[in-house]
Amino acid sequence: MSLNWAEQLFSVIEDAARAHPRSWSLGVARNGGALRIVHLSAGSESFQEMDRCLAVAPPAPGRQSLTVFSCTSEVLQEIAPTVRLADGLHRPAGSITDLDPNRWRWRTDMNRKVVYGLDLEGLRGLTVVAEAPDDSELSAPFRTHFQWLAQQRGEALIHAAMVVRAQSGVLIVGPGGAGKSTTVCSALLAGLGTLGDDYVWVQPPGATGGTFTARSVYQTVKLRPSGPAANHPAVQGLGHRSVREGQKRLHYLSPEQSVDPQQSVDISAIVVLSRGLGEGPPRQVSGSAALVAAAPSTALQGADDQQQTLAVISAMARSIPTYQVPLVASAELQGQLVEQVIARSAGALMHV
Repeated sequence: MSLNWAEQLFSVIEDAARAHPRSWSLGVARNGGALRIVHLSAGSESFQEMDRCLAVAPPAPGRQSLTVFSCTSEVLQEIAPTVRLADGLHRPAGSITDLDPNRWRWRTDMNRKVVYGLDLEGLRGLTVVAEAPDDSELSAPFRTHFQWLAQQRGEALIHAAMVVRAQSGVLIVGPGGAGKSTTVCSALLAGLGTLGDDYVWVQPPGATGGTFTARSVYQTVKLRPSGPAANHPAVQGLGHRSVREGQKRLHYLSPEQSVDPQQSVDISAIVVLSRGLGEGPPRQVSGSAALVAAAPSTALQGADDQQQTLAVISAMARSIPTYQVPLVASAELQGQLVEQVIARSAGALMHV
């Protein structure tokens, strides 16, 4: 049986990486949510910067690995000049649909000049850029691949932050600018851990019961250089890079600040941050507040059909308590408010 164009393309790329190992940079295995990530890249040294957002993954026999190939369009043209790519690759944006949807995912974004591909069966991914990875790739590498894989598993990559104490934590939801990153920094200052401030891999309860759990994806925090948290003590001394044309500074968290990337953490509560509430205590509110805060930004930043992702968010909002927490100027008080929610909700979780 003849190979389709996607199988041909991956075959050619794998052959090129084996035949010319010096041309392809092989990164140290990293953690990405529920998966171990092996990243090979060619055409730009900047690809190696993508790995910095992900924690190093120790050997874990039996754990599934996703191999991602990243290259420039020039490299792709050199190694695969005769492979017919789908007509969809030349569209301004959108999914490519001439392949078996049970196995393949392909998407183009010609505004950013990037193409993503994923072989769900073989756990192989591809990122092709024009010249070098842009800020979106450097600050949230492989995000589209993670979204696709989470959806296939009945799970979800959610735009949220998470703060953790011991084996449980709170999911902090809201659009960009809601205060998620600032709150994470305040929690770190209070001695809590984090799964990051941008995306969290959420897994629903299993068939035998349990609760929603989360895994770390990116071990970073993004802050505005001109914002009130720019010089937050929690990020002092951390490595960082400027992204979004200097509008944000991406800080790479230390292992001490981050939760073990292979650990699943129980989600004991959802936090919705609100301005203008003074310095009052956290207040339990309807789960609809969590749905409104989490769903739009997650869906807008998602790839393709978000029905599965939205279903996970809806189920989570129905079954996990939601708290409204004021966003205050004092980093110390902000950390204390989050601690109050963790203590209150973790106790309730023990009795579920």
